Amino acid sequence: MNGVIGVVQLLLMTDLSEEQKKLVDMIRDSGNLLLTVINDILNFSKIESGNLELEEHPFILRNVIQSVCDLIQKEALKRGIDLTYIIDSAVPNYFLGDSSRLRQILLNLVANAVKFTEHGSVSINVMGQPISNNNQPQEYELTVSIQDQGIGINSDKINQLFQPFTQADPSISRKYGGTGLGLVISKSLVNLMGGTIWVESLGNIGGTASENFFLDPDEPQTQGSTFYFTLKLKTASESEINLRITQSLPELETIINQSQLKILIADDDEINQEFTFLLLKAFGYNADIAVNGLEVLEMLEKQSYDIIFMDMQMPEMDGLTATEMIRKSPKTQPWIIAVTANVLESDRQRCLKVGMNDYLSKPMMIEDFNRAIYKYIESL
Repeated sequence: MNGVIGVVQLLLMTDLSEEQKKLVDMIRDSGNLLLTVINDILNFSKIESGNLELEEHPFILRNVIQSVCDLIQKEALKRGIDLTYIIDSAVPNYFLGDSSRLRQILLNLVANAVKFTEHGSVSINVMGQPISNNNQPQEYELTVSIQDQGIGINSDKINQLFQPFTQADPSISRKYGGTGLGLVISKSLVNLMGGTIWVESLGNIGGTASENFFLDPDEPQTQGSTFYFTLKLKTASESEINLRITQSLPELETIINQSQLKILIADDDEINQEFTFLLLKAFGYNADIAVNGLEVLEMLEKQSYDIIFMDMQMPEMDGLTATEMIRKSPKTQPWIIAVTANVLESDRQRCLKVGMNDYLSKPMMIEDFNRAIYKYIESL
């Protein structure tokens, strides 16, 4: 997937005809769809094995919700669906928690709402209440609803929704696609974050929805669904947020002009080598290539490098072992960026523990690659 999505990103940076761009867009969308399926299966496996780990860092709630809407807005506009969100004014702006997992829950639910809505609207509503006023940071319970005007769910099918590899009706997979894992993953993530998830729906072949504080009982309802989930989070201060927020990245040309870097790519996969090499070339850099950790050490004996993009898993000597040996050397130390398909938090910590400076997961996105180089330049 790193090769497919990576090469597509490079193609889109070239001068293409409209027909060629349309074909490349189709490859990109298909690749992203396949990546979603792969990620769903991997996430489900992590959850089943108990290896899913939550992080805790300060984040801005509105930014998380806005980023989800930005990602889905294109599809919503294509369908003529009005996608909106409202955050109750009493809800704090800043929280401590795993914002990436919160984003994943929202993406699953909002993407489903848009997918199953032919026309009308999808709305996200956020309310909440403090759990305790005595603790610092304060504990807070969020209640989020995603309401759509879609096809609805029959009441006798609702219990099937949160079962793995299951959808409410066999025809749904044929018409709308999907693995049947999104909701079970969302349920598991919500539970890990101390909350619950449920759905109320007006199905298109019967079924009723109970009145609740998000739906106006006086407003006539035809069909549609409302998914709810609660989360328990700690509130954060603005100062904690400011420490985390970095300056926005400069234009690519600024990065290119700041430094002529000596870069080494360490990867045993030829497609990954070529993608990284061509990406660097597009940014104005040249790079050397090593196929394993032993070659990295040999090349460092001959010259120094500013940055090494180091694959974790390589034959003869892996990236972790090579990094440990580099860090023991008295020679000038390079900036080492792990590049790996291993995406567990424990994998990232292993990379940092042996002395790597940064971490990129495959498939590698251009913006993440760009950010990694800029982080090195910032450290100078």
